[in-house]
Amino acid sequence: MKKRQSKHSIKQTQRHRPEFSPAILEVARKRLQEFERQSDEGFLIRAEMDRRLHSL
Repeated sequence: MKKRQSKHSIKQTQRHRPEFSPAILEVARKRLQEFERQSDEGFLIRAEMDRRLHSL
């Protein structure tokens, strides 16, 4: 006897993935790169502050 799938699991397996235009994907990629750059800079600033505080 086969198990019946619940409606929830059926919806998950049939979920439609949206398709985005190349222009939208390019904008998203550039924004992600900028966010990552800012995050890296913030991490480096915090690390430098920690080093200076610990050397006092």
